[in-house]
Amino acid sequence: MRPVSILSILVLLTLAAACTRPTEDPAPGDVAAAEVPAPAGREVRVETLLIEPTDFEDVIQQTGAVEANNDATLSAQSGGTLDFLLPLGSRVRKGDVLARLDADLVQATLEQARAQLEVARAQYALADGLYGRQEALYRDSIISDLEFDNVRSQRIQAQAGLSRTEAAVRQAEKQLENTHITAPFGGTVEEHFVEEGEQVLPGSPVLRLVNTGLVRVAAGVPERYAGEVVAGSPVRARFQAAGIEERTGTVGFAGQVVDPSNRTFRIEVNLSNADGRLKPAM
Repeated sequence: MRPVSILSILVLLTLAAACTRPTEDPAPGDVAAAEVPAPAGREVRVETLLIEPTDFEDVIQQTGAVEANNDATLSAQSGGTLDFLLPLGSRVRKGDVLARLDADLVQATLEQARAQLEVARAQYALADGLYGRQEALYRDSIISDLEFDNVRSQRIQAQAGLSRTEAAVRQAEKQLENTHITAPFGGTVEEHFVEEGEQVLPGSPVLRLVNTGLVRVAAGVPERYAGEVVAGSPVRARFQAAGIEERTGTVGFAGQVVDPSNRTFRIEVNLSNADGRLKPAM
């Protein structure tokens, strides 16, 4: 009977241990409510921070290309043989002659027009003097209306001939001027399209003149930034070429039209290029 009694006691102890096992963890609210407060007199250090609004930069990164503000392909306004052409790399000022066409024929035409102008001036002076004398006689009724009308007609014809020859001289002078291609702005000769001795037709390109003292960076900005990127927005430009430092500027032009092919609008940023290190298409 003793072994049975020992087994019964072990079963009872096991059941008693199972009855005293805790139930599921209480809810967080119950635990907080059951927490014992800190002992009286204990210091709790806290750190406070005053929240205030502040500014920040929203940066939009875009890839653009350098363009020269002054970049012109100059053409001949008259035809002829190219006699003179400045070498590549030549630096010029506004008004300097960049190229010149053979002007012998035009020069001869101008000299002929000037000679005709002298004749026309003499004829007009003669007709005008006669008109002045006949006018006095006409007022005194010494000559008839028909005679005075003839004198007046001769003066009108002489005046018309003078105006016509003056126009011919101006036209010949303009043709002679057109045999010279001059610089519309200061810059550098960057490209030749013809060589000395070649025949040039009116309107055909002769050379390219570029001024890189002031350049612009053109880029396409996604249309979702249309309300944020406007004229005057600050810009920082970085370049892949070694040794060129970051440059700052502002948006000088923000397009109002979106390109349907890529959903962007064009912006232009003017940058100073006094050192000439920024090159078009960079």
